[in-house]
Amino acid sequence: MKTYSIGRPTLFGELEAGSCFAFRRDAQEGRNYVAIKTMANVFGRPYSGAVAIWPGHPKLRHLPGMCPGSLFVGPVIHFPDARIIASTSAQDLAPGPAGNETPGFLIYLGKFIAIAKDGEDGNWAVDLATGAILPSPNSEPAVYISRWSITVQGPDSGEVEIICTWPEEAD
Repeated sequence: MKTYSIGRPTLFGELEAGSCFAFRRDAQEGRNYVAIKTMANVFGRPYSGAVAIWPGHPKLRHLPGMCPGSLFVGPVIHFPDARIIASTSAQDLAPGPAGNETPGFLIYLGKFIAIAKDGEDGNWAVDLATGAILPSPNSEPAVYISRWSITVQGPDSGEVEIICTWPEEAD
């Protein structure tokens, strides 16, 4: 019998920037969150953290938010072949000037970006493909995305398996 898993257990410190993974904030809660590992240079030193993107940061009600790397003390589920697919439905796309005032998701300068809340320190722009922290968007043209999915390719059939869809569907 063949078996297949879309995720691999690993430790946060072993992930590369831009890696997609699931974590549990609290073992008793029993809920997975999906995040992208980030890497920044803070005062000349590397700093790793993550942006929680699905269903959103646990404290921000479905909006993307930054998490410190120290939050991830146990194993996480790494999705090495994950892809974020933005909706192509016209109703899920809104053109406008790029900015970082409001947390959300946008295509800006050819990159899929999360504008993520970071506590009281404001918002960060994160390239979801690389995990890089970017300079704040500066009113250049952008497309805001109101729906996306994270997918992986199935093992033999080539079917696409959906890990999650944002915003989270109602139960």
